[in-house]
Amino acid sequence: MKIIKNKTNTMKRIEQIYGDGDILEELLRKLYVEQELTIEEIANKLCLSTGTVYKWLNLADITTRKMKWE
Repeated sequence: MKIIKNKTNTMKRIEQIYGDGDILEELLRKLYVEQELTIEEIANKLCLSTGTVYKWLNLADITTRKMKWE
């Protein structure tokens, strides 16, 4: 996990609202790695687009899983 430099106002807002004291990168890691939520589930939970969540995961150097087609 890498710390995102120059966070946008949206990133800071998500930290304040959903972070529960965690920085954004740690929040994303917990949701994506520990809880194994999908990018779509995280986007819905944080009221963001899937593209934004994907971009933030990449900025935080969190390896994304391959998509599963159902």
